[in-house]
Amino acid sequence: CRLIETVPRTVRKRCRRDFRMTVAHAPHSWEFLARAVEVGGEEGLSALGRSKETLQAYRERKHEILSAFDTLADHVRVNLLGMPSEQGNGPGKKKADTSKMNGTKKMIYMINDFPYFVEPGIEHGIVWSTGKLCVDEMLALLEEQLPGKEKLYFINPPSLQSIAEVEHAHVFSRDQPAGCKLVL
Repeated sequence: CRLIETVPRTVRKRCRRDFRMTVAHAPHSWEFLARAVEVGGEEGLSALGRSKETLQAYRERKHEILSAFDTLADHVRVNLLGMPSEQGNGPGKKKADTSKMNGTKKMIYMINDFPYFVEPGIEHGIVWSTGKLCVDEMLALLEEQLPGKEKLYFINPPSLQSIAEVEHAHVFSRDQPAGCKLVL
């Protein structure tokens, strides 16, 4: 995403930060999302938030995951990216055994279990990867998974990443508005 101008104050006022995550009080429109992605960086992307209910569900699920895994990253690597697991750092806990990947790269697209608060008709997904994200590879995957859809994508800056140890990008998609041509 390219940094071209700052997010207007009205954009920043729509949400409030809550323990490193933003609570959105109204669903984000496609235009709002496009503007935040266009601005990029912490300035633009920190304006994106989840509903209070989704944020609460996230916290509850995070607690469950951390009772079974050393980290959220271990959960993603084992359960989503298919890495083998090994004994973790506590009784009954697991961690990903990254030594057995042998440099193999895997990339998947999935619907976000805890999406940003978006208007109906907009889908929030995530591309997870065992290696560095390559834009060309990611766009090929997205075209395969979301053919003909209009897409916005970004990688949060480190200060906004909830699972910084695993490469991932956020993807918003929607059906093409009538009379529009798809441009990636």
